[in-house]
Amino acid sequence: FFFGSHVMLFSRLGRISAMAACGLGLGGSLVAQLDFPTLCAKIMPRSKTKGFAWRSWREYEVEQVENLNSTTKKIRFAFEDNDLEAGIRVVSVILGRCKGDGDQYVRAPYYPVTRNSDLGHFDLVVKRTEDPVSQHLHSLKVGDKAEFKGALPILPYRVGQYSTLGLVAGGTGIIPLYMLIQEILSNPQETTKISLLYAAKDKSELLFKSHLDKLAQKHPQQFRVEYCVEQKPWFWSGHVGRLTKQMVASNMPRPGRAVTIAVSGPESMMEAVCGTTDLDKAGWPTQGPVKGLLHECGYRKSHVFKF
Repeated sequence: FFFGSHVMLFSRLGRISAMAACGLGLGGSLVAQLDFPTLCAKIMPRSKTKGFAWRSWREYEVEQVENLNSTTKKIRFAFEDNDLEAGIRVVSVILGRCKGDGDQYVRAPYYPVTRNSDLGHFDLVVKRTEDPVSQHLHSLKVGDKAEFKGALPILPYRVGQYSTLGLVAGGTGIIPLYMLIQEILSNPQETTKISLLYAAKDKSELLFKSHLDKLAQKHPQQFRVEYCVEQKPWFWSGHVGRLTKQMVASNMPRPGRAVTIAVSGPESMMEAVCGTTDLDKAGWPTQGPVKGLLHECGYRKSHVFKF
């Protein structure tokens, strides 16, 4: 299985997003340190998309704000033209920025949760953390504006790319996997079988749960989902506690040449499930070795992609 040079190069950016979303506050500083925007401008082709641009920051007006839980909001931003589509490939990130201490800009990456068929806007799901950009976005009201640039493919999807796909998500780490699930299941030509294991502290942090359940009901031969929460709610039939080797083994496809496992979540979960991404001696992003539960279950580096 070949992920592509661009994917490997920028997998670290996806990892930063998961860490920033979980309150580590590393997104903006690491993005600035590695100078991703300049790097993107050099190696990525010029985008024909009018909604986003890598070479310049653009302001987008807040059109709608929805509280998903006590710490997470879904924010809709309007394009300047109602006929514009996001024009981004699944799975891609965009960069947001705001002014931090000392009047210096702070950046953080986010995964849009908008499909290209949705015209005139894009949606972001943002968890409030210590990261200045997340705090800035959470303070926005309808009519306010925020700056973004993008979008950069992290795990570019094409029809028929996967035969069997296992997904492990933690908290807001579901966002890029949710986009991948939607894209695959919306295509009648796709036959990819998807298994999702989604963990969170409590039920309120299981984002998109109702929609995921509907997708599982609509595509029973193609998609199944299992949930795991640390705090058991009333009338709960899913798993309780932290992810275990048995949960992974019973819910993920067995290791094989045609199997791909993608993992996205907070650093602690990534470390336990598959090991975190890393930087090589030259400072370039790398997927790193497979560790944790996936290693114990027999998965190897060729099977696993870490967001």
